[in-house]
Amino acid sequence: MRTEIALEQEKVIERHEKTVERLEKELKVKSKKLGTLDVSEETLKTTIAELKETLDAKEKKIKENEKIIDWLNRRCTEAAMQSYSILYSRTANLKEHHDRPWQRRKRSWKGRR
Repeated sequence: MRTEIALEQEKVIERHEKTVERLEKELKVKSKKLGTLDVSEETLKTTIAELKETLDAKEKKIKENEKIIDWLNRRCTEAAMQSYSILYSRTANLKEHHDRPWQRRKRSWKGRR
């Protein structure tokens, strides 16, 4: 009977050893995979940081460009308004001169003799 108990205990120990070996192998595989994932995470964090910097720089450039476009639009509008104002005043003067010839200044003949 003791022999049977000893054999049974050896079988149990053997099964446990195989289970431990299998679990150790799984642990090694999982640890290796975890290490790879850690490296990937760091790489992704670095990439994200670089992309954020690039995005910030591009947004800043867009704001600068928008300011320049606004400034140029104001200058163009001002120039167009000045041009229109000058053209309108010249046209108005010419029109007034041609439309009302009777209101032209009368020349004085005094002193021209």
